[in-house]
Amino acid sequence: LQRRPYSQEESLLPNNLLINREHLQQKLRFYFMSPLDKWRTKKRFPFKLMFQMLKIIFVTIQLINFGTEMSDYITQDDHIENAFRNILLDDWDQTREVFAYPPATGDYAVYTTKHFYSSMDFAIRKFSNLSKLSVGCFGFERREYPRVLIKKTFFTKRKLDPTNFAYNIDNNDRKYEILDIENLYPSGDQKWFDEFSTKNYFHSKNFTLSFDSLLKLHLIFPLRTILIEDETMPRCFDFNVTIVYDNHSHDAMIKVKLKINRLARTCHYITDNGTLLNQPIESIGLNDGTKINLIMALNYIVLLFCTISTILCIRSLYRGQLLRIETEQYFRMLPNTKSLSLEDKMEFIDMGLLIICVNDLLIIFGTIMKIGMESADSVDSILYTSCSLFLGIGNLLVWLGLLRYFAYFQSYNILIVTLKKSIPNVLRFVLCAFLVYGLV
Repeated sequence: LQRRPYSQEESLLPNNLLINREHLQQKLRFYFMSPLDKWRTKKRFPFKLMFQMLKIIFVTIQLINFGTEMSDYITQDDHIENAFRNILLDDWDQTREVFAYPPATGDYAVYTTKHFYSSMDFAIRKFSNLSKLSVGCFGFERREYPRVLIKKTFFTKRKLDPTNFAYNIDNNDRKYEILDIENLYPSGDQKWFDEFSTKNYFHSKNFTLSFDSLLKLHLIFPLRTILIEDETMPRCFDFNVTIVYDNHSHDAMIKVKLKINRLARTCHYITDNGTLLNQPIESIGLNDGTKINLIMALNYIVLLFCTISTILCIRSLYRGQLLRIETEQYFRMLPNTKSLSLEDKMEFIDMGLLIICVNDLLIIFGTIMKIGMESADSVDSILYTSCSLFLGIGNLLVWLGLLRYFAYFQSYNILIVTLKKSIPNVLRFVLCAFLVYGLV
């Protein structure tokens, strides 16, 4: 807004309105200044701008730390899953572990009842001798006896007669049964190979399987392990290695998948005289406790910065709306003057501040999830994915918010204006490309 001389109509206004106009013009002129112009005008250091720069540094360091942790976690899970696939799955081909499109091989599945039972026999026998087969450090819940849980999910009412094209089905009535193989033979006992048969064991326990009604069958192998990495303390976990036989489609092929779930446990230190100590001993390489404390401190610093940033942005947006209301009230007092249009009112909403509020909230939610994951016993990969979305999108918006500051420099302003004009066309092109190629 540039100052102009009073019109003939305005010169007839009371002095208080003229004084109000001068005051309002100054407030509007200052409100629509850039942070650099405000700095030049008031000669006051832009603390808010520096605060945002510091926040960007901390949230970026946090994202790098989280990305490293997530990568290590997923890589470790993938390695353990691949190890168990090679040990427990009969005729497993390592080419299945390579992600390629199109895949080099088809789905790992069983097609005959004989293959179905033999694959379970193979997995249970290998599991019973795991401590001798695997190069990893694994143990059972009970030192001597391996335990296997078998869970089947099935339709209670499902009869099929393909000869007469007749059926009796109730797809809503589903049940599950659990069979616990416990204290049968000691680990590594030859009886697992000579005498044990899942088909015979099911028959002895009246655990019947009908492939017409079977939906899923889970083989669950509880394990315990200690994972040791360089420069970190040993970590103890309860593992559930689960082999899933998926027969939902009932298309003469039962897909077989293996997955693992782990639950963190407290490790105990064994002294030279055999005494167990409950507290962890931080004597292996880097002080793990110090590293954890630094990460937690970083999380709380990010929370503090984002919370203060959100409060400051909301306050600025609120002041902008107060200025809009004051401007509207002034124009209402002037004769033959239109009120502010919707476009004029939107000028009082700083979209840059709105973006900062959104990214602050996303980072706050992601940081709270990260703190909960780091203090929880069990962490699921879904939590890692959700947390990465919050932190990743929040950081993306943080860095996009930097572009608004480049617009205040004339040399970069042309670039920013070009980006603003081209973004709608680019988004339309991306949408069309997705519809043409992504859904084919």
